[in-house]
Amino acid sequence: MKHFLLSAFTILISACLCAKVSVISHSETEMVIEFTTDPWKISTEGEYSRLTAENMSYSDIPGAPSVPYSEFKVGIPPAGRISCTVLSSNSINTGLDSKLIPVPEIKTINGIDNYLYQISPAAYQPQRTELITQLPATNFRGYHFVPVTLHPFVYDGNKTLTITTKATLKINISGATDFRSLEPGDKAADLLLAQLINSQQAKKWRSNVRTEINYAPFNL
Repeated sequence: MKHFLLSAFTILISACLCAKVSVISHSETEMVIEFTTDPWKISTEGEYSRLTAENMSYSDIPGAPSVPYSEFKVGIPPAGRISCTVLSSNSINTGLDSKLIPVPEIKTINGIDNYLYQISPAAYQPQRTELITQLPATNFRGYHFVPVTLHPFVYDGNKTLTITTKATLKINISGATDFRSLEPGDKAADLLLAQLINSQQAKKWRSNVRTEINYAPFNL
């Protein structure tokens, strides 16, 4: 029960951290989607600028600039895969009064957490960041999916920020898209299914989740 609650809690947390994605068109093998960047703001915090955006995640690498990113999930058939293409995008540039605040290093001293904000020079070098990054395909309770990370904020490591405010993407799904499952759902699987942008389609692709039980032939 504890394992179930922990898994369900993790899924619910990630569900709250996804981009505003709208499906424009959909077929068995292709989707066209549009995402818009959540409301964001820049504020001054000590010697740094802080970038905050609603419903987005942040790097957890100490010393790296704290830049928001987001994620959505695409369901795939067993052994399937996806490819993503940016069809169009709108972006703006904005200047900063100071460098973006780094992710703090947390040190516990005498039972008290201390947050140390120290820039890692290597992490603040200009780096090319693609708008879309596909993570490895994975599965949860029989549902296979690909997490797709969105990087609408590109930081030059100094005082310039480029923001993609809106983009239209095409996602191609390949594999056995005609696969149909007879596996019944369960509460934990349904939590994951609700997060997939093609949940109605992916619902048909649940693979066998039964575990084979090995036993010793004691009757020999």
